[in-house]
Amino acid sequence: MIPCPSCGAANFEDTPACYQCKSPLRTALAPTGHASSAIVGVQPARNATMQPYEAPSTALVTTPPKDQGTAFILSHFLGFFGVDRFYLGQPGLGLLKLLTFGGLGFWALADQIMLGLGLTRDAYGQPLLREPPVGRPVKEQSLTFLLSLFAGVFGADRFYLGYTGLAILKLLTCGGLGVWALVDLMLVGMGKMKDSEGNSLLLR
Repeated sequence: MIPCPSCGAANFEDTPACYQCKSPLRTALAPTGHASSAIVGVQPARNATMQPYEAPSTALVTTPPKDQGTAFILSHFLGFFGVDRFYLGQPGLGLLKLLTFGGLGFWALADQIMLGLGLTRDAYGQPLLREPPVGRPVKEQSLTFLLSLFAGVFGADRFYLGYTGLAILKLLTCGGLGVWALVDLMLVGMGKMKDSEGNSLLLR
């Protein structure tokens, strides 16, 4: 006999419902001797097998980082057409930049400055690939680039890096009629310029 969980009346073990309150009965003991929570009349699953637990995959999809030098060259010469943004894996921004002609030049200039300062990252948030640092960097990449961009024809960048003789020559020739100033700007922006002692520039 088993008691009804609702009214406490005694019922036979094979009775599906209480004879007094008609509530469904639960079996007191399973055939194995363990308590069962199955309602009488519900057939247990047969031939059920336990499947091993598989943890969800946490692998991150990564892509090789983009090159600083390539990105800067594309930004300088083709930034008005958004080619640098396409290269960095940002086709939406690249298309918008193309349609607005580099935001009438302002967006193109801003992107070039960000690249020259070493602040740009690709579409996955990865820093751009640069040459391994050499020596003990002291002179800053950001300041060198700004001097080269806005005062390169006067040799300001070369003065800052300790190339006093070259700086004077660059000043007297107005940046080699602009050609020398452009070459230095490219070297700084690509991350290949070094100071007078052969140290890489400091990237903060």
